Amino acid sequence: RSQTKNLTASFNSLEADLKAARSNSTEAEGRLTALKDELKSYQTQLLEKDKSISELEKEAHLLAKTQKSTPSHDILKAKDAKISQLNRDLEEKSELVDVAKRTVEEVKLRFKQMTAKFDTEKERSTGLAHELRSLKEMLLSEKDAKKKLQEDITAVQTQLGDESQIAKKYRERITTLESKVQL
Repeated sequence: RSQTKNLTASFNSLEADLKAARSNSTEAEGRLTALKDELKSYQTQLLEKDKSISELEKEAHLLAKTQKSTPSHDILKAKDAKISQLNRDLEEKSELVDVAKRTVEEVKLRFKQMTAKFDTEKERSTGLAHELRSLKEMLLSEKDAKKKLQEDITAVQTQLGDESQIAKKYRERITTLESKVQL
């Protein structure tokens, strides 16, 4: 009985651990999904920034061509000012792209960490499930053994009752025979 109580307590403890591990696993999956969504958002922003930079570079290239083909000093001066502005815009956009790239890298790192934590929790959950199955099997085995012992006790009690009846009959017979012998 003590061993059965200990096994039942261990079984209940492992079930609680398994439930906690599953809960942690579910939370980790939620966080992973959120991080994936965040990563996709940053990647989309990065693509938009790349398109914007490409357009600015094309415009700068066209302006440079136009500057070469236009001899007017005023036009060249205006184009030069516009190119300078585009270069400043390009630098600002490049800084934004760099920030976005760093942010994407940070998100990737957090995603890796969350994935590693999720994998760890998943392995722990699998281990606990295996231990739980083993304990269930042991518990069933112990219950079967207890049932067999109870059946054996019942059989011995029945046999004891039968033997008691036989012994009682023998005592009655001995008493009858002794009284006959005394007569």
